[in-house]
Amino acid sequence: MGNARRSEEDDRKRPTVVETGMVCRMSQRHRRGYLEPESRLSDITVDWMIEELRECIPSIQINENKLVTSPDSKGMQHEETFLFKLGSIEKFWPAKPRMVGQNFPLHPTVIERLEADAVSHLGEMKPYRPEQLKDHQAAREYFTS
Repeated sequence: MGNARRSEEDDRKRPTVVETGMVCRMSQRHRRGYLEPESRLSDITVDWMIEELRECIPSIQINENKLVTSPDSKGMQHEETFLFKLGSIEKFWPAKPRMVGQNFPLHPTVIERLEADAVSHLGEMKPYRPEQLKDHQAAREYFTS
């Protein structure tokens, strides 16, 4: 990612607390070998990380010809817990949903995904309704009892 030289001005702008928030499927393992059309959700995360990097280190140089993204909140969601399959044996990573507080900041793409009629989720088209968002102040209207 370009030149990582920092100036004194960059050091003064460095945040003491890292900004966090829920980015739409941020844990897509940041484009871990998926085909380009299947990387739309992780492109959201990549763009967010680049934005944060530029805010922290304004003088950073990024080769835009090498870093091409096409973020889409309605992109394909992959199975994140699958590890491997050997014959009839399948191994998965242990999965536990990340808890999200009622006021936790959500990236705008999370709301966009909730608003969609259906999105690709593990090969199935259905509404995006992660259980951990059902009580969130900005998301609860999308959940029905």
